[in-house]
Amino acid sequence: MGKGKIAVISTQVYKIPCRGYGGLERIVEYQARGFKEMGYKVKLIAPKGSHLKGVEVIECCEPSLSNPEREAYEIYKDELDDCDIIYDHSWQKWAFYKREDLRKRIINILHGLEPFGSIPFDFFNCVCPSRFHANYVAGRYGIIAKYIYHGFPTDEFKPCYNKEDFMLFASRWSPYKGLHLFIEWCKKYKVKGIVIGDSELVEDKKYVEKCLKKADPKYVEIRGNVDEKERNELMRKAKAVVSPLCGDYKEIFGLVCIEANLHGTPILITDQGAPREIVKHKVSGWVAKDIFELEQVFEKVAKGVYTFNYEACRRWAEKFDYINMCSQYIGISYEAPW
Repeated sequence: MGKGKIAVISTQVYKIPCRGYGGLERIVEYQARGFKEMGYKVKLIAPKGSHLKGVEVIECCEPSLSNPEREAYEIYKDELDDCDIIYDHSWQKWAFYKREDLRKRIINILHGLEPFGSIPFDFFNCVCPSRFHANYVAGRYGIIAKYIYHGFPTDEFKPCYNKEDFMLFASRWSPYKGLHLFIEWCKKYKVKGIVIGDSELVEDKKYVEKCLKKADPKYVEIRGNVDEKERNELMRKAKAVVSPLCGDYKEIFGLVCIEANLHGTPILITDQGAPREIVKHKVSGWVAKDIFELEQVFEKVAKGVYTFNYEACRRWAEKFDYINMCSQYIGISYEAPW
């Protein structure tokens, strides 16, 4: 494929660029920007209010947690005709299901462990964000799955090597993300903790209420879904970012791992899914075998018994670059269909 036109399809949940919470939508932004910088004409399909310099934006629906992808597809379906390759980050993959004539041009990027029930096609052009996820999808659905690690505009993340004395939780407030454990550990070890992240896009509002009641303000400061500037500043200054994954949950990548490391901050995380691929154990953070080990590490890092080289954290994360990510996506486009 020459320097032609690329379409990048986002969800209809958050407008691009994200300001505050936004997982896969951040990768959509980085990918669209990366392709543009590589010299491609980029068409971004996203909710109303989205904008990206130098990129043609097809605005579809009002951003909504209900994610009206079916309605959005009816708006953008004809916009795909002049695109040489289509990278679809949406959950429901309407373009692939409905546009049989375009299937060989569509790369389906998966952002969930089990995003669908079955794959009734001869090929699906499926890409996952980690080796773990690709192996899981191949075994679960019986399809060929490739993997490409997510990439970030690394120069825009400014590291800080003089940390302040607090631990940070920066994930969605879901039971399997372990907010309750973070709160409990801060109280138990008399450690200052700050909590940010999304409390709206969650499965259990009662869980959120329970955590808020448990959060003793003497040790735990609840800030919630802060803006981009505050989020980055907290990540830069934290002694460590803590991600106590628990239950049966499996992380397929973990954006917070690389975001923390790019700010020069180590990540403490449970080894459930892809973390051992994304985090360099004992260098850019600690990948604990279970939450019991993670609790021990939490205490030792919080109290300065375990320390990390913050510059090494940054160096490790720099390889997760968005131009490198985009180059790999261009490379696999030559292999479609698979």
